[in-house]
Formats: sequence, structure tokens, C-alpha cells
Amino acid sequence: MDALGAHRRHPEPRDRGCAQHLHFERPTWQLNGGATACYAYFTLQALYQLGRRKDADAILFPMLRGFEQGGFQGTAANGMSYDWKAWDGTPHGYEGLLGDGYQALLAVLSR
Repeated sequence: MDALGAHRRHPEPRDRGCAQHLHFERPTWQLNGGATACYAYFTLQALYQLGRRKDADAILFPMLRGFEQGGFQGTAANGMSYDWKAWDGTPHGYEGLLGDGYQALLAVLSR
């Protein structure tokens, strides 16, 4: 630990923002197995370009329903945001509105 305490663990059990990333001694749970819409566009676009429309649609259509229902933004009853989730759908939060996830909407144009 330096004189400013830069290597101390943050008291919050979950990573809640970019500044706090610097205070963690372990990888964040989000990047270590969480589910998010971020960067899904690239997978979808690759599948469409490969002619695997059925596979891409099987990912895209549930995502579109999720966007329509607000499943990728806002705060859940547990106080965590929907932009990162456990694979069972439990919100685990991050920023509250992670804009990278909305890039997946561009895949609609590739259909």
C-alpha cells in the first residue's frame, strides 16, 4: 500500500464504478463471468456475415425483447442496476446505463 492507501480493498463487496476498479485486489465479478449486452453486436454481426442468420436471430430477438422491457438499464429492487447480471438474470449492477450494450441494436440493420 502506498502513502495514500491506493492498494486497500474497497469496502463495497461489488465493484460499483471506474474509480473503484483501482482499489480492488481481484478481478471484478463482471469481467469474470457476468452477463451483459456489451459488445454483443460483434458476435451478431459476425454470425450474419457468415450466413448464420438463425443463430444470430436466436441471440438478437431475446435481446430486443429485453431492450423493450427495460432489461438493460435502471435499478432493480435489490438496488443493483440491470446492465450487468448473473447468468440467472439477477442484476448485479455497474453504471446503471452502460451505453455499449445498445450497440447491439445496429445488428438489426444486418438482417
